[in-house]
Amino acid sequence: MNRTRIYALTTLATVFLASLSLWLVPQSLQRQLEAAERGKALPPGMTFKQAQAQVDSALQTYVDGVLKGDVELALTSFATDDPGWLAEQRQAAQQAHTRLAGHPARVRHTSGYYILHSGRPDSLSSAWYAGALVIQDSLSGELVHETLYFARAHTRRFLLSKPPEDLTLQMRYRLNLGSLYCELGMEEQALALWKRSLDEFPSGPTNLQLDLWKKIAQLYESRGNFTEAIQTYEQALRLQSQDPIELYDQLGNLYESRGNYADAIQAYEQALEFLQRQDPHQGIRMGGMQIMGKNISARKDESLKYQLAQCNLKLNQVVKARALCQELAKSQTKELADAARRLLEEQ
Repeated sequence: MNRTRIYALTTLATVFLASLSLWLVPQSLQRQLEAAERGKALPPGMTFKQAQAQVDSALQTYVDGVLKGDVELALTSFATDDPGWLAEQRQAAQQAHTRLAGHPARVRHTSGYYILHSGRPDSLSSAWYAGALVIQDSLSGELVHETLYFARAHTRRFLLSKPPEDLTLQMRYRLNLGSLYCELGMEEQALALWKRSLDEFPSGPTNLQLDLWKKIAQLYESRGNFTEAIQTYEQALRLQSQDPIELYDQLGNLYESRGNYADAIQAYEQALEFLQRQDPHQGIRMGGMQIMGKNISARKDESLKYQLAQCNLKLNQVVKARALCQELAKSQTKELADAARRLLEEQ
């Protein structure tokens, strides 16, 4: 889902259209996606790859129309029965072109699909594509246009449409709009947007609120503001007690990166405790981790135990580290088992 596209326009300088992921679909949903292609989520015979290509084409048409000042071209990418909303899009496209004033532009957008279930996990009723789109004057740095785009199938083609009134959609838009701000060097605006979103959506889905907290903390961390990052995680943990596992994991990573292994161990142990309490079988939740510079997917409890083993070794707590490594050496994830054996050999 991560791609970079380059658009060379005849009337303007080259425009870079970078695509980030908005709704990343985990591998665990792959079978559902395949079922969706065979079912009713997409028009008959269409694949998700073909649907994405149609959405990309609609976005390119819209952007070309805005940059060239051809509003009618831009509007050919839309399909709606709401004339009032369409008039708003016409006005927004014209205003963006006027504000750009013939300057070269940077265009960024996020993309991804949002799947609606019809009631059964293996039966998907429809698929939407949605994301954030921004256009920036590359000379002045001014944002001349930002919008939530939404695409759905009309007969046999995906076209841009009026977004539904949906809280989850709006929260995801804010999350990813902030990411685009960061790409464009507008980090303060991203922080302000994410913090404002937490205030505006206090009853939003817990997972999206957690994502907002993590975005804020990670931005602080990337800027070297480690105290603010730690305080953000701690504040999030006070306010979000339903599923704090990822927050504790991220906090542990931050402590570990700063060489504070004792606090990292405490955070990882808290994450593991909550995981084992919520998921007694310990094999349901998967997570990503990095071993020897390689990203792998492993059971979340095992990735936490590997991090604990590493931190215990740093503190010369060999007995604890050895016990964890002996357990992990039996992992079904080969890369993790091999890494645990290497740690045992180093002791």
